[in-house]
Amino acid sequence: MARIRRNIDQDFLEYLEYKISKLHKRLRPKENFKMWCKDIKIANPENCSVEYVKDHKQVVLKAFVDKNGRIEFDLYVNFGYQALSSLSKGLDLKSTFPGYKNEELFAIDFENKSISINLS
Repeated sequence: MARIRRNIDQDFLEYLEYKISKLHKRLRPKENFKMWCKDIKIANPENCSVEYVKDHKQVVLKAFVDKNGRIEFDLYVNFGYQALSSLSKGLDLKSTFPGYKNEELFAIDFENKSISINLS
C-alpha cells in the first residue's frame, strides 16, 4: 500500500505548524490568546495511504498547541481537487494551502480541541 509520507513528511508537518500559527494570528488579531503550534504528529499511520486519502479526502493529525505546545488538538486536513491531484502525482502540497484571507478554509474549535484546514 502506497503511503503519502512522500508528501506528508517532516517538512510538510513543520509547514503546517507555521501556517496554523500564522493563520490564527491573521484571522483573529484581537484575541489575547497567542496560539503557537509546537508540534504535529500523524495520528493514525494506517490512514495515511494515497488510497485512503482519495476515498476519505482527509487526514487526521495531532497538533500540540498553546504557548508551551501542551494542549492536544485533532487536526483535520481536508483535501480538495488540487491537493488530491498533487498527492497522486507526488507533488508538494504547500501550494494548496489556503491564503490568509480565506477564513472559511481554516477553523479552530477551542471547546472541542479541533483544527480544520481545507487544502484547495
